[in-house]
Amino acid sequence: TIDLRVYSSRLLGADPALVLLGGGNTSVKHDVPGPLGGQVRILTIKGSGSDLASIDSSGFAPLLLDELLPLRERSRMDDETMVELVTLALINSSAPRPSIETLLHAFIPLNWVDHSHADSILTLTNQPDGEEIIRDVLGNDVGVVPYIKPGFDLSKAAADVYEADKSIIGLVLDKHGLVTFGPTAHESYERHVELVSRAEAQISQSRKRRVTSMFKASDAATQMAMRIRGGLSRRRRMIVRFDGSAGSRAFVDRHDIFEISQQGPATPDHVLRTKRVPMLVSSSDPDDVLSEIERYEAVYSAYVTKHAVPCDDFMHDPSPRVVLVPGLGLFTSGRTVREAEGVAEIYRHTMDVIEGATAMSQYIALSEADLFEIEYWPLELYKL
Repeated sequence: TIDLRVYSSRLLGADPALVLLGGGNTSVKHDVPGPLGGQVRILTIKGSGSDLASIDSSGFAPLLLDELLPLRERSRMDDETMVELVTLALINSSAPRPSIETLLHAFIPLNWVDHSHADSILTLTNQPDGEEIIRDVLGNDVGVVPYIKPGFDLSKAAADVYEADKSIIGLVLDKHGLVTFGPTAHESYERHVELVSRAEAQISQSRKRRVTSMFKASDAATQMAMRIRGGLSRRRRMIVRFDGSAGSRAFVDRHDIFEISQQGPATPDHVLRTKRVPMLVSSSDPDDVLSEIERYEAVYSAYVTKHAVPCDDFMHDPSPRVVLVPGLGLFTSGRTVREAEGVAEIYRHTMDVIEGATAMSQYIALSEADLFEIEYWPLELYKL
């Protein structure tokens, strides 16, 4: 059972259009020998922050299902209590910390559950009439769950939607992706692929696919990258990566780039890697970059002050992680080459989602307050 769960998890994780940088969750419910004899029913779920593309059995956490199911009867539960009770249900003290969406997987009664942040699904939900579009494209095969921060409330809401119509093969979580389930690993995975493919087919009718051939970095791009790296490295050494592909150029050169790029990420899970919005360079002069970075940092600090609890003085590094330069392309940063490349990968998918949504109607991200809550949520920070 675990080997099959690892295999199908890697199938999902291998497709960056479904899962990026530790995102997504998979689980299976099965019986194992109990510590006192007999059989016990457990939920084996991906550990928080584990990478589905390379996960092995050690990346999953086994929990006693009988300890989790009664929690659905509670009317409310704060995050600290939820974490404590979920942790108490672990049957292996050396297992990774269970996903923050453990209860969602537990409350869905089918044995196999797969959750991804599929680009195509986010494209459909991140529009003003997202639920109507989901219904048009996926019909009654899915239930739609309004946006709720991951945790107990979302878990209960998702289970309620499933219980209201057990004929559905999946749940669309607004701004948060797709959940499918089934009695077998094959059925859950095939349902996932089917729903994502239907969404992709609809989107492809509304836009032309981007060309992804790479251009060699020009002298102007090199100079810009050096200025950006210098500005970002005032606090700590940073690596800057440049993407001058045709797709990135087409995005940053859009006439409405100052509007569409400042809405927010495709899903709140990305906010920890890319920040809420990219920095958009308004001057073509590399010498102006430092002042633009300082302006971005001031705006970010004001955003934190606006939404933070008064007694909490913690703030992430206020510098941008994504920098868009019209006429040149996409610049991303990180403490390592891998981190900078990971940010670039996420933002390329964000561009796809934004372009798909705007081709159909309009791109709408989560509110500033909702995104701040995720960006500074202790359970989400654990992924880092």
